[in-house]
Amino acid sequence: MRTKGCAAPIRCSSLHVYFVSPRAGQSEGGSVGSRQFCQRRVGCGAAVQLEGIGYGRIHWGNEEDILTDNNSYYRFLAGAAALTGARSALEIGTHWGGSARAIARGMKDGGKIVTIDVSSESDAVLPSCPERKMIQKIVGDANSLEVIEQVQSAISNVDMLYIDAEHSAMPSLVNLSVYLTLLHPKMVLLDDIALNESMARFWQIVRRAYPDRSINCAQVEPDIRPDGAAFGLIFP
Repeated sequence: MRTKGCAAPIRCSSLHVYFVSPRAGQSEGGSVGSRQFCQRRVGCGAAVQLEGIGYGRIHWGNEEDILTDNNSYYRFLAGAAALTGARSALEIGTHWGGSARAIARGMKDGGKIVTIDVSSESDAVLPSCPERKMIQKIVGDANSLEVIEQVQSAISNVDMLYIDAEHSAMPSLVNLSVYLTLLHPKMVLLDDIALNESMARFWQIVRRAYPDRSINCAQVEPDIRPDGAAFGLIFP
């Protein structure tokens, strides 16, 4: 099944062709090909129906108000799944389940998403949402042995790894290292890579490890993260 309005999916195994060595002095906006890939994902995401998906309780301000609108990066996540033909994903940081639901809508029918969070807040939404058969929730710390074992029991490898959890360098680096090793994702998405100094240091480490295979997508398409928190992409 092809998402309406989106070109034929790119095989995940072919994604590396978008990344070439940057020229000296080139910003992390990436090569022409990687920029085109980000732009195509935005286009595909615009074709995915995301009505009824809201962010939930806000993490800022009074931390109580409920945001019923899509967050700006939901269409980018949906486009990533649609453009690459992804069938499986691991998400770290469920919150109310909006991003998992957006990924599910970008996937083909029958895809699977495992999502992890220390909170049970999504229990008010996920069990009754239209995408519930595609989403499995695990409650706990993604870096704990217990949760790691649960993830391995639930899914053996993934097309997408999406990390949007504790916005600090070390937990994010452990998330990335553990699940890159265990699940061999073909694509990694990292939210809030410029949210604070710790996350900026995390992104610098990632860039040194993957200089030719990582990009801040918000430099290409600022509407993905108009608040300046940025959004990283890696092709391991």
